[in-house]
Amino acid sequence: MLLAGCQTATRPSVLTAGEFDAPVRPGETRLSIRNVDRDKWVGRGIDTLSARRTVFVCRPLACASPSAVIYPRLASPTRKPDPQALLDLGQRVLDEQTRGGAIAKFGPKPGTVKGFPSFSFGYSREVNGKTEFARNTAVFAGSLAFNLLSISQDEAVAARNLEHFISAIEIKDGGSRRLAQR
Repeated sequence: MLLAGCQTATRPSVLTAGEFDAPVRPGETRLSIRNVDRDKWVGRGIDTLSARRTVFVCRPLACASPSAVIYPRLASPTRKPDPQALLDLGQRVLDEQTRGGAIAKFGPKPGTVKGFPSFSFGYSREVNGKTEFARNTAVFAGSLAFNLLSISQDEAVAARNLEHFISAIEIKDGGSRRLAQR
């Protein structure tokens, strides 16, 4: 499964492989994620008014514990987010999870993913009598933003799945429109 997103007025749009590989114009960002293992993961798209989302679910017995990876992408509010503003956003998202009963495993950590600013955090929560572990990484890639949320009943599996899917993302960015006009 190859899914790609390109900046539009309200949300990323789905592109064919040929459209994704076409030259990228200034101000435009494209994202592509491939299913890291089709025998192990089933992916399906779910769209909202402002975002496109793909959910990958591990097939029964294909993972050490039940697992899912959720990949929403939407328009980024800015090409160059302030690092402190990113941390504040990460803390607000984590606080929202903890108000819903989650227990923070680690707070928002700044970083980069494929050269773009990001933040990551982890939490756990009780669901139907079982503990689920979540690892979350949000990335602000040019004109798009995306999030990878990996959930599993095994903390190490959640972390490993997150890393596998991060490695499967391809980002093409045309840079700032303003810089291209100079």
